[in-house]
Amino acid sequence: MDYYKSSTFNTCDHQPLPLMDGPPMRLMVDPEAEPVAHHTPVPVPIHWKEEVKAGFDQDVRLGVLEPVPVGEPVTWCHRMVVCAKKNGKPRRTVDFQPLNVHATRETHHTPSPFHQARSVPNGKRKTVFDAWNGYHSVPIPEEDRHLTTFITPWGRYRYKTAPQGYIASGDAYTRRYDEIVADIPNKTKCVDDVLLWADSIEESFFQAVQWLDICGRHGITLNPEKFIFGQDIVEFAGFEITSNTVRPCMKYLKAILDFPTPRNITDVRSWFGLVNQVSYAFSMADKMLPFRQLLKPGTPFFWDEHINKLFEESKAAIISEIEEGVRIFDKSKPTCLATDWSKTGIGFWLFQKHCSCKGSEPFCCNTGWRITLVGSRFTHPAESRYAPVEGEALAVVDALDKARYFVLGCDDLIIAVDHKPLLKIFSDRSLEDISIHAFEI
Repeated sequence: MDYYKSSTFNTCDHQPLPLMDGPPMRLMVDPEAEPVAHHTPVPVPIHWKEEVKAGFDQDVRLGVLEPVPVGEPVTWCHRMVVCAKKNGKPRRTVDFQPLNVHATRETHHTPSPFHQARSVPNGKRKTVFDAWNGYHSVPIPEEDRHLTTFITPWGRYRYKTAPQGYIASGDAYTRRYDEIVADIPNKTKCVDDVLLWADSIEESFFQAVQWLDICGRHGITLNPEKFIFGQDIVEFAGFEITSNTVRPCMKYLKAILDFPTPRNITDVRSWFGLVNQVSYAFSMADKMLPFRQLLKPGTPFFWDEHINKLFEESKAAIISEIEEGVRIFDKSKPTCLATDWSKTGIGFWLFQKHCSCKGSEPFCCNTGWRITLVGSRFTHPAESRYAPVEGEALAVVDALDKARYFVLGCDDLIIAVDHKPLLKIFSDRSLEDISIHAFEI
């Protein structure tokens, strides 16, 4: 790390940031759009003024911002708002929403963090990097800077680099970064976060050196405080990845365990939103069913001792299920998709064989088949009135859709259902032999 502290790991705030290789990011805004300009700044809380002003001065030194020259007129001028971070420190944000309405983006796709984390093979040494001030390493041309002007109690400023909050900044930054590191194998990348994997510490060392050299040559600065080298267990993009499992980071488990008793509908929605973030690892529908009624339109909020008991029990059950995590998918192992339907919900479990039993018969022993993905949802009113054979068929269709990332192209996929009439309909045929219309309910 000492070798790279003056280059790739150089986070000194007294000199301009290196700029990433590539052309400047143009701000593609409809020329016919009517500019929105605010001429009065939002007041900064008195206890934060010095700290916020120091942040402006630092960003000017880094080359992120520049003051607008006195007397220069503006067309677009945005509001700046200061709010509190989790640690109580001030965070300033610029509201680019009026500009974003008239802006277009190149739409560079990044796979979801879930699929990124699941792409890491079993039993590998893992090295993690995190970029420092990533967006601000992408320059914007001088003729476009006026579009980012915002007003503060200390005058007007504008961005010299890609601003956070502008709709196209993420695409521009991620595309440039992806192109620079495109030829490096054994990696997964989620915006700022990068995970490299290797078979040994020695291989991890040379892999990390290669990454640091490439980033340094192309103007990418990395955060030395978030550098993790050659570990079996790491946190990446909100997940904890072990040698053979993936589970939510402990902060999500703690957030579920410590979630306060809801006092209104908004709190209930927040509870559902938090649980949805880890729904890949447990059967959600049955745990959350008691609270679903509260979200129906026109239903007044109520919370009695019975619901509160169910709330605490559901938290404990959810934590218990997801603490073990789910196994990393291995496309070489036999795979089984088990489905189920009830009047209130449908769900599936994707299993893979990890035992040495002969044959590929599902659930040949108690611990041989391990869960690699779980999914569930509530049934719609019409679906709750299906006949059992229709409901079980619906569960299969829904599961195949939600697990398609893992099951499409799987030659030895087994679908397990607990409804014998459904088995007679399909007569143990392969999916290729079944018309898609046979699945329609």
